[in-house]
Amino acid sequence: MKYICLAVVAATLAACDAAPPPEPPKAPPAPQPITFERIRLEGGPDVAKAAGFTRCETNEGTGFTCYRDDTTVLGIKAESASVRLDHPTINNGLDKDTQRLAYDTIVFKFPDKKRRENCEYDGDHPFACDVGEGGLSSLDKALREQGYVLENRRYGYVFTSIRQPVQVTVGTNNWDRDEVRVSGLGDADWKEQIARYQARQSAAKAESDQKQDFVRSMAAP
Repeated sequence: MKYICLAVVAATLAACDAAPPPEPPKAPPAPQPITFERIRLEGGPDVAKAAGFTRCETNEGTGFTCYRDDTTVLGIKAESASVRLDHPTINNGLDKDTQRLAYDTIVFKFPDKKRRENCEYDGDHPFACDVGEGGLSSLDKALREQGYVLENRRYGYVFTSIRQPVQVTVGTNNWDRDEVRVSGLGDADWKEQIARYQARQSAAKAESDQKQDFVRSMAAP
């Protein structure tokens, strides 16, 4: 009987010393919506309305274009901002349920600026010839200060944020310089664009260093 009691006590102590079972893994946090100027870059009618896009007109049967007035972009006055709420495609047709409407781009319009005469175009600062403050020349400066990098493309000028997957494009509508489109990027596309920028920067630095080396070699005795 004595041995049975000791065995029971030992088993009880072992059970008390056992580690508690591990907690189940926590679900990853939901991704945060991408925003620009505190406006979500994609959403439906409720999101658009909450952001002030309340003046809407029909858009050739595919949805609606909704406008927001009195808009500034990085502190620069814009004439208007708009989102295009489109019907999704379903079974080779359009789902006409208005609650399924969605947008994925914000379009800002800026007043057209005159250009200085005999001003030499600079591809790295394409709006430097604009006259006066505001408009795209000021937006260019503000975007760079916020960590955006410029890439010239066939269809326009593309600024990509190095901080979050956001792209700002000028000139997509037949090179309408004063239309600015802001949209989110997929993670892979964003990383690819930043890698291209870094490669261009590295190549430009290597070329500059090579020229400086040549100048120094020619001046050396």
